Amino acid sequence: ALERVPRPLFAAPPGAPEEPRFVKLGMESAALGAAATGLAARWGVSTSSVLLGAYAVLLSRLTGRGTVALQLIVGNRHDPRLAPMVATLVQDGIFVLDVTPDQPLAEVVRAANRGVLAAYRHARYDPAAQRALIEETGPPPTAYFNDVRVAGGWPNLPPRPPAAPGRIFPVGAWPEVDAEVFFTAGPATHTCRLDLLADTSLLPREAIEATLREVETLLVSEENT
Repeated sequence: ALERVPRPLFAAPPGAPEEPRFVKLGMESAALGAAATGLAARWGVSTSSVLLGAYAVLLSRLTGRGTVALQLIVGNRHDPRLAPMVATLVQDGIFVLDVTPDQPLAEVVRAANRGVLAAYRHARYDPAAQRALIEETGPPPTAYFNDVRVAGGWPNLPPRPPAAPGRIFPVGAWPEVDAEVFFTAGPATHTCRLDLLADTSLLPREAIEATLREVETLLVSEENT
């Protein structure tokens, strides 16, 4: 997977950044949650894979790359013997997906579902061995995806979510972040909460907002077809 990572992430050269350079915007959309739930049931995948597939499609467009590579934040407390351990048990999984123009979203999402399961399955390793491998192949992806939901869905969505577009709002800004793009599905249970952080020299603030809106538009439109 590391050998397939496109470097740099964005094909176009960087522009002038904002100050602070890294900006995170959030969106809350019950309509998006309902659409992702319906599509997941239709395609036989998780809602996380639906969001990941949509993100991959849009990231391919934004970066100008036909291959999308992400680091996934993976909880590794799988062994019952680790249950009482007082420590963080999280490692990064590597996810790589080829996306072609005009590819049906269902096809992308199903491929993403297969890929993410493989990434999660293998995201437990010796960090020293990982560092040695990175020295051979090159650095890992600078784009991230993290689904921090506990329930894996939105159990408290209203029965008939409003069709109105979701609310987009600022979350924060930082001078330095160890990622160029970071997409997060938040823990809200009554609405789909998404956050997108980006290096504004690569993805200006207006593009961050537009990308969040495009995730909503893409999935809601797909659900209504």
